[in-house]
Amino acid sequence: MQAHATVSDTVAQMHTLPPESYLYSHPLYTQSRLDAHACVTLIRAGVLPAGAKIAKVGAQDISAIRAACGAAFRLWDGSCRNIQASIEAGATGVVATPLSPIPQDFPSREIVRLRPPEVGPG
Repeated sequence: MQAHATVSDTVAQMHTLPPESYLYSHPLYTQSRLDAHACVTLIRAGVLPAGAKIAKVGAQDISAIRAACGAAFRLWDGSCRNIQASIEAGATGVVATPLSPIPQDFPSREIVRLRPPEVGPG
């Protein structure tokens, strides 16, 4: 979404990409932002990608994107400040960058603690 000033620009670009593509949305690096409204626009245009990595969004935004896109959409949160809240809000997973501090109570390797069980169609 870096060079896309509007959601319409994103829709046009997505028409040129394979369906297994991912979007990256970060307010410092992308002109337009992936939010629930943008996702609905992409769905209506028939070009919703396989997933996205988002940054600088809150749990409410994650929940809204998840509600708009359904369970099959792979939604990666680029903030690991609150892993549990991101997962509970609907993130598929959380990307921990090397510059991020690892919390003392980092989840154990139990998969159910790191990723919630799959849910039915959204």
